[in-house]
Amino acid sequence: MSDGLYVVVMLSVVLIVGITCVPSMFRQDCPECGARNPLDAKRCVACGKPLPRPDAR
Repeated sequence: MSDGLYVVVMLSVVLIVGITCVPSMFRQDCPECGARNPLDAKRCVACGKPLPRPDAR
């Protein structure tokens, strides 16, 4: 494999991992309905139930 193709393949892998894994690190799931919410949300964006406080997780 040429060096240029190797770099393109590795960058593609890093991009795919970043797109699929990193957003979940900045989200929290609602314990009631399972919807994904921003970490700073106080209530679920889908069902409106209160979310656990960050220090309670």
